[in-house]
Amino acid sequence: MRTVSGEMPVLRWLRVGVHVLTAALLLIGLGRAFTGITVGLALAFGAVYLFGTAWEYRRMRAGDPAPSRSMTLGWLTAVLVMWAGLLAADAGFVWLAFPLMFLVLHLTGGPTHPISLTGVALLWSATWALPWWHTGSSPSLPEMLGPGLGAVVAVLISAAYRSLHAEALHQQRIAEALRAAQAELAATEHHAGQLAERERLSREIHDTLAQGLSSLVLLSRAAQRPGLPADTADALELIESTAAENLTEARRFVHRLAAVDTVSLPETLQHLVDRTRAELVLLGRPAHCSLNWQGDSALQLPEPLAAVVLRTVQVGLGNVVAHAAPARVVVTVGVFDDVVTVDVFDDGAGFTVSDLDDDGAPITAPRPDHSGRGLAGLARRVRGVQGQLEVESSPGEGTVLGVRVPRGSLSEEVS
Repeated sequence: MRTVSGEMPVLRWLRVGVHVLTAALLLIGLGRAFTGITVGLALAFGAVYLFGTAWEYRRMRAGDPAPSRSMTLGWLTAVLVMWAGLLAADAGFVWLAFPLMFLVLHLTGGPTHPISLTGVALLWSATWALPWWHTGSSPSLPEMLGPGLGAVVAVLISAAYRSLHAEALHQQRIAEALRAAQAELAATEHHAGQLAERERLSREIHDTLAQGLSSLVLLSRAAQRPGLPADTADALELIESTAAENLTEARRFVHRLAAVDTVSLPETLQHLVDRTRAELVLLGRPAHCSLNWQGDSALQLPEPLAAVVLRTVQVGLGNVVAHAAPARVVVTVGVFDDVVTVDVFDDGAGFTVSDLDDDGAPITAPRPDHSGRGLAGLARRVRGVQGQLEVESSPGEGTVLGVRVPRGSLSEEVS
């Protein structure tokens, strides 16, 4: 479950809790010292604080980008100056320093940033220095230790908040990447189904209608012998010419059905590379991803070979996103007269290549989520077109997934 801008409910309630605590401590301070100047400063403090929190909430709901740093620091400075005035007027407002420490940590870099820690230290110093300056009596040890312990607690809670927030963003990015991958998979499966149906129809037409028309042409030619009556000879010639014309159209239709949209293969592969780059960015592991072509990228490939190229890149990039954490990913496709090659390289984590199964895929241990079968499925597909799958990898040295398919293993002409 998410709330404004994908924020988890626990994080939202932490933020609300800080605002409620600020209001409560402000009212407690007013109850202890109800004077004209104190009321005026308290109302001014509350108005400025409320304006800033309401403005931030509206900005988050609208999905606006983060405000400028000067605006944020200006508002924070105004709040701190007004609190210092309240504290100088009456020591009862000392505990407002606790929620204000959260503001400083949240708006100036976090619990590990030197500026944030300096701001918290200054707030802690103000909790006993300003009353000392106002009353002239030196602070006691408990008066100094109490706000100091509050400062430590604020730093620890701020660190926990930032950790939870980072985890929430990470999970949100994973969910977005998963939705994109599911949509891409659905589109790919739909396209694959269309290609399979086109291939089936082309085979059916070739094996039935085209073969029948071819037989009509041959039979009509065989029946044309010298001495036949003129009307019979004319009828046989008409049958032959009509059947030949329709056979030509049937073969043309079969070719169009069986032809793969190979012109879009480079665009499809580029889309996969771009999507992988975007997924790695969403997962917080940005990497340089590129697609290189060798040979003739415009050369048409038959459907089985084009499918092998596409599936190789999909499996390779899928493993990169899931396991590699690389800084660089390179997909290289070579289309030559005698062979088609596909290489997916990454300089990520790598792994130990163990024994190979009967299809040439590395044997890996089963995973709890039943994943890890991509290479095995790809190896079977490559073997089905008389190709060769090679995987080179070692821990910390990256991985190269390579596929080689001879062009002669597939007929590129529709008979």
